[in-house]
Amino acid sequence: DNHEGSLRGEPNWKRNTEFRKDAWNHLVLTYDGSHVREYINGELSVNVLGTGLRVGDGAPMTVGAWMGGFQFHGVLDELRIYRRALKEPELQALHRVATGPESAIPAAAQKPIADNDTPLRLVVDLSDGSQLIGVSNVDSFSLVTPYAQMKILLKQSTAIRLNDDHETVTVEMRNGDRLKGSLSLDAFKLQTIFGVVSVDLNRIRSLKVLVPETVPAKG
Repeated sequence: DNHEGSLRGEPNWKRNTEFRKDAWNHLVLTYDGSHVREYINGELSVNVLGTGLRVGDGAPMTVGAWMGGFQFHGVLDELRIYRRALKEPELQALHRVATGPESAIPAAAQKPIADNDTPLRLVVDLSDGSQLIGVSNVDSFSLVTPYAQMKILLKQSTAIRLNDDHETVTVEMRNGDRLKGSLSLDAFKLQTIFGVVSVDLNRIRSLKVLVPETVPAKG
């Protein structure tokens, strides 16, 4: 229902934010032992008391239905369950990643980017002070943060920088966001003017992504 909800019948609430129709919606429900909070598309829609609720008592879990009825008519994707109640900044970050970088950019500021067939050029600064420029054979990487593991397309980012701890990286996104976590990226090939070079993650100090913009067809 677009306006009402409940958790095991108690508490009952009224939503102050509606779901978008005929579009993807990002829904989060948290319970910290005292309050039940619901977020729809990054906005707090419900905040009610819920003391005494039991969570994880061994009963079978069902997604998309309740007690064999009330079937959900739609599509579910990227379901995640955490052992703790996420904080609001964490939820906001998940929402921005889930909805994609373009959704957070004002229309006037958006620039078209090349399609998947256009190779990406990378500028790779190595730990020995040298630099490589070339076309990469990878188009995505995984970033593990304290609250999620995210798959990020290279063309969604502008730079990946090694942090001072030499263990984590900061990823700068095209929409202005900055994500910090552990990078999961195997050694990759880089086609340079000197030939193909194999680049190991341990040698990288920073990496910039040069995303070509699409050129409108003439005519």
